[in-house]
Parts: sequence; structure tokens; C-alpha cells
Amino acid sequence: MKRIWIAVALLIISAGLCTYEQIYIEDFCDKVVYMTEHEDADGIKELWKKKNDVIYIFSEHDMVDDLAVSIEQLDSKSGEKQKEALAEIRALTYAYHENQRITLSNIF
Repeated sequence: MKRIWIAVALLIISAGLCTYEQIYIEDFCDKVVYMTEHEDADGIKELWKKKNDVIYIFSEHDMVDDLAVSIEQLDSKSGEKQKEALAEIRALTYAYHENQRITLSNIF
């Protein structure tokens, strides 16, 4: 009987951690997309500095590395280069979000 309770407890803990991960990533991606739409380069860099350690824990590093490089190269001066960089960050964020969502295609 103890084994069943331990298994149930581990299942509840796993479900809670997965839920937390999904909420955290959803919040991060929403904020990055919002900031790219409003061309807030400094805000994106600040958000990245705050949350990148946890994002690296949750995700495969190849995709996050691409996002990190794009954010680090982001220039705070507005112009055509900045708009292209923001568009790239937005696209990478969408791709990252889709890869992290819990869907059957991501599981199997």
C-alpha cells in the first residue's frame, strides 16, 4: 500500500512541475512577443537576464542558444536592423513556444 501512495505522490509532484513549467514558459514567451511588437529591446534584454537560467533548465539548449544569441546581438537603437532582429527574436520565440508545449506530436 505504501508503494501506491508513493507512486501517487510522485505522479502529483510530476504533474505539478509540468504545469509550472508550462505556465512559466507561456508567460516568458508572451512577454517577449509583446516586447518585440512594441520594439522594447532593453526590456527584452532585461527579461532574458532574469529568466534565462530557468529557461535553460526547462529546454533543449540548441533552440535556446539561438534565441540567446539573437537577444545578445540586439541593439537598443531603433532602425531597420533592430526591426529585423526583433522579427527574428519573435520567430524564434514562437518556435520555442511550440516546441515546449505539451502536445501529442511533441511527446511521440
